[in-house]
Amino acid sequence: MGQRLPPHRCRPRLLIMAKNKPCARKALRRRARSSALTTSRAASRSGDLSAIAYMFSLAAPRQRPIMHCFFPFLNVMCGSSVTVLVMSRLQDSERRSEIRKTWSAGHNNVRFVVGRPCALTVNFECSRAAVGDAYDVVIASVMRENAEHHDILFGSSAESYRGLPEKLKDAYATSLNESSATTWFCKIDDDSFVRLSLLERFLEKFEMNPPRHVMPAVVGHIARGWGVHRSGKWAEHNYKHSMYPPFPVGSFGHCVTRPVAEYIVGHRGKLFNYQGEDVSVGIWLHESPVSVRWVHTGKFLNNGRCGSSDVVISGHNVDVPQMQRCQERNYKFFYKG
Repeated sequence: MGQRLPPHRCRPRLLIMAKNKPCARKALRRRARSSALTTSRAASRSGDLSAIAYMFSLAAPRQRPIMHCFFPFLNVMCGSSVTVLVMSRLQDSERRSEIRKTWSAGHNNVRFVVGRPCALTVNFECSRAAVGDAYDVVIASVMRENAEHHDILFGSSAESYRGLPEKLKDAYATSLNESSATTWFCKIDDDSFVRLSLLERFLEKFEMNPPRHVMPAVVGHIARGWGVHRSGKWAEHNYKHSMYPPFPVGSFGHCVTRPVAEYIVGHRGKLFNYQGEDVSVGIWLHESPVSVRWVHTGKFLNNGRCGSSDVVISGHNVDVPQMQRCQERNYKFFYKG
């Protein structure tokens, strides 16, 4: 890139670098005080970030197929090697709408995964799928929503807690076919807040580059030595061992590399669906021939709060007002920093 200039003489184009370098940080702050950012901030308040993302994509490095522009206080990246799969229920259109207005605004790598409507749930499992008019009304509403936003994946299983493992398989299968460039697939619940820009930068360090080679890996809050429940919501009657193998706790969210997703999709017919998608992932991989790297991180939380500015995923029970507060806090972290 030529001779490196001292920090006080950083070139503006270093703003688009994804690496954590002094020039990039100083350029970001300098741009933040410019009149151009006044327009960007106005767009951020209105929720229209697509123009901002496009503007920075024009300046992204051309030598890489995946562009890594980093504009954290707006939560915008110019391109992504990460696909975020948000587990959502058909009827939760309000929550999906709020996610589109807040942390996923300006991104095209977020997919909401829904199942088939369920008329009756017993013991956390769908015992009777919706049919007839009830089915038609719900599906028609979600189809209209998807026609507008093009970000909903339709799974084959009926909506229920016990249907989550099959829902995750559907999500991986569809996402693998959508893009050959995606390196990471991140599953989160729709009651979570995600800093997408930071998420990609955080996951990048687990890739071997050069050469760009992705190893089987799972990143999240990794549980080890947890006992198997035999009653309650998490009751497991099919896994006969008393302890689970390592697995990523679902409420924190987790990310898997492409080889892991490919293994699960390629063997989905042979992989038994256990009581939850998180323990299922752990058991599937534990019983597989794949050598998986399990990465435990404190940057994924499930305490329902936004956390500090370096927290990547804040999961569990983040309602719509809290999501809005998290977005405002995210803006303040990076603009005032």
